Amino acid sequence: MIRPDVRPWWAGLVLGGAIVLGSLPGARAQEILYDPENPAFEDETRPTGEEESDETPGESGEGEVLYDPENQGFEDETDGAPALREPSASNATTSFQNTELTLIAGTGIFVDLASDAPGEDLFETSTELGLSIAHDASANLRAVMGARVSHRAARPEGGPWRAYDEIALDEAYILWRKGRWRLALGNLRTPWGSTDITRPGDVINPTDLRSPGSAGAFGATLPQLTAEVTYAFDAWTLSALVVPFFRPNDVALFGQDSALATRQNPFIAEQLPFVLLAQDLLDPSVWPHAQPLLQATRRPMATPANMSAGLRATSTLANTDLGLGVFYGWDRTPKIIIDEDLRTLLSIIAEDGQFFADFDAIGFTARNPETLAMSQRISAKAETGQTLMSAEFQRRLTLVADAARYIGPIGVRADVAFSPGRIFYTTEFEPVTRASVFAALGLSYERLLSDERALALTLEGFWLHPFAAESAVQRLFHPSGEGGAETRLLLFEGGYYGVAGALNWGTGFWKIDVQGGALLSLAPGDVIAQIALERPIVGGARARLSANVFAGPDPAETLSLGGVWSANDQIALSVVGRF
Repeated sequence: MIRPDVRPWWAGLVLGGAIVLGSLPGARAQEILYDPENPAFEDETRPTGEEESDETPGESGEGEVLYDPENQGFEDETDGAPALREPSASNATTSFQNTELTLIAGTGIFVDLASDAPGEDLFETSTELGLSIAHDASANLRAVMGARVSHRAARPEGGPWRAYDEIALDEAYILWRKGRWRLALGNLRTPWGSTDITRPGDVINPTDLRSPGSAGAFGATLPQLTAEVTYAFDAWTLSALVVPFFRPNDVALFGQDSALATRQNPFIAEQLPFVLLAQDLLDPSVWPHAQPLLQATRRPMATPANMSAGLRATSTLANTDLGLGVFYGWDRTPKIIIDEDLRTLLSIIAEDGQFFADFDAIGFTARNPETLAMSQRISAKAETGQTLMSAEFQRRLTLVADAARYIGPIGVRADVAFSPGRIFYTTEFEPVTRASVFAALGLSYERLLSDERALALTLEGFWLHPFAAESAVQRLFHPSGEGGAETRLLLFEGGYYGVAGALNWGTGFWKIDVQGGALLSLAPGDVIAQIALERPIVGGARARLSANVFAGPDPAETLSLGGVWSANDQIALSVVGRF
């Protein structure tokens, strides 16, 4: 089954923290999921009567080929996924035979279907090169090192090209297994939960939210320094992990069509005027380097007091895989507080457009006389020690429960994540802390059509519900009234719910695979969709033709992802290879 690895766009300030972008498969973000519990998949290569190994294999976190994530005791006797294959015995004279080198390369060009927004990037290119080395030092020890380099360029209508490069460490870790024990240490991805698309329980790793729909990362989870130890009891498995340092989401605040604050998103542009001011003041060559500094005025220091930790137990009961976990980490939606006078003054400066051209304060005041009194009030507040602007991260506790099983050929998966407190924003853009529950129920159908073709369908319903400020649940965890009793939540008032689906179909016609994904929110009512045709061309390379479509209400009236991105409908042609 093709499982698109997509994550929620940065809910940050717009969404208050958590919703999934959808099931739109990215060029580098696909995993092949083979479920031995699914009756549609039979392991033809296992000799009749041969028993499976009792040793629990370790999960690599490589994220490319997963064999039944709900059944972590499954092993593929036909080599299968490198991370789950039993390492071969070490031989001093032929040690390089135990080393695997994987090269992943992709490049694509993206063209907007229409020029319907000022400053819109009509043409974009994205190129990425990744390298992964995996070495089996012994039958119990494996080391993996991965890195990637990417290049992105964009050109607005009538403007020059902007181009950026990035070099990043991908997954890099040591995996040790012995008997019932498993230890992983390094730069890891640690997925929790069982659903394939919305994944409410996947709360441990940060997410790259900068380029949805591109040939590069498409809402992909980012690895982070993690230590995880697992012990397999007779009937259940217990895992404990520690994340020593905080890592935020990678977010585009400005400078590209999918950025949080653009002039096509008037609400955020008005509430965060300093973001557009930075865009006007800074040269485009330094935009990517400056944006992380604008996300928060304070981040958790790299001290033991700020580490995150989690505990998860899994078991199988009545042919149903069950999981229960708790994670104490950080809410990656910053809590932003801006003095109203300062916010108004910055908005006027941004709208004036002349101040950064001549830096004439007298002329600016003459054009905007109301700013004189604002400046005096701001100065008086600063003299008394008042905080005029802060953006900080706060702690977040999440309880996760999940279940998965097959009923005939149909896979049924469910996730529920409960947080006693997380950040949401009101319609006045004031941060409030609310208890919330995020749940998803998914159905999947997978069928092998031939040795090289498969059909995979996934449909999920999701529901994100922040509890009302006066509810018993909210009062239980926040008796002091932190939830904003007299306010309405931005986007999430009454809940955020809808359906998401994914399709992968090997047609057999000219070796073309059809891939598609869509997210439809019933409240507030928007659509995000992608359709793609893909086929092999030479060696391990595949060509891909895709189209992205976004639709939603006018952002000036109702804030939604589809509405914010409605000017970004595009087609793309890309080539991706794995060697």
